[in-house]
Amino acid sequence: MRIRCLFAVTFLSVLIPAACATEVENCPSIGGNFQPLYIHLNGSCGPIAKPFAVPFDGGISGVNTIIQRRVNGNITTEIVLKGCTVSMTQTVSGDEGGIDSIIDGKTLDIVADDEVAGQVAMTMYDDEGAIACESIYDARFTKDTAVVGGALGSN
Repeated sequence: MRIRCLFAVTFLSVLIPAACATEVENCPSIGGNFQPLYIHLNGSCGPIAKPFAVPFDGGISGVNTIIQRRVNGNITTEIVLKGCTVSMTQTVSGDEGGIDSIIDGKTLDIVADDEVAGQVAMTMYDDEGAIACESIYDARFTKDTAVVGGALGSN
């Protein structure tokens, strides 16, 4: 919800609200796993060949942290839904606990219930924790609609 106000200036140069109106934004509702496509715009990291899926789930309050455990570390995705935008930070850590990479999408647009788009920044780290490279990407996320557990060829 957005509130807009018109202001009037008094003879003492003081702003006073003259009229306010509430605008209701109808934003698509997103949820589930989304497959990212990152197109390299600039920086030293280059293309991201096999990106991890992004679980866009804001939870009840619109803020959520999802931790996916892997054999050799964790993927931690932080989601903050705000209006028709979403903030996403995905941190990949190794089995020793150090951070391998961070993808940060500060303001991504919710285009439809199955699509999110915007720009992200990626920082990769070396084994000592120093920055190895940084890049900016155009990002498009599409909802994964694959059905798990379905039988092929069944009637």
